[in-house]
Amino acid sequence: LFVTVGTTRFDKLVEAVTSKVALEWMKRQGFSSLTIQYGRGIKPPEMISSSSSIIDIQTYDFRPSLIDDMEKADLILSHAGAGTVMEVLRMKNFDYNDNDNDNDNNNKTTTGTTKKLIVVINTELMDNHQTELATAMADRGHI
Repeated sequence: LFVTVGTTRFDKLVEAVTSKVALEWMKRQGFSSLTIQYGRGIKPPEMISSSSSIIDIQTYDFRPSLIDDMEKADLILSHAGAGTVMEVLRMKNFDYNDNDNDNDNNNKTTTGTTKKLIVVINTELMDNHQTELATAMADRGHI
């Protein structure tokens, strides 16, 4: 599972996905790892990262590209940012060759299905553009 908040803060989303209830739900659903890109927000507490008895958790603020994390994720939970939503909608699911840890393009093959995406609106942003985008994308059947 991959969670991204983009370049802004979305501490409520990060707090929600790192709650004990959410982590236990992820485990029951068969998720073994959670990667969180928390942007300008508060880094999840270190104790969360060490709670590997529930699920393996990796966190970071920014990376040059989120593509690798998105491609590896069975499910993406994202803020309703235009760039992120459009990037995920253009992606296809990949199967990875577990025998080789090289993370290069030779180790993956497309399954032809689109990524599973859950969009969460960050209502704390001033201009409410995420609500408008999410509504428009839902109206068109994209999310």
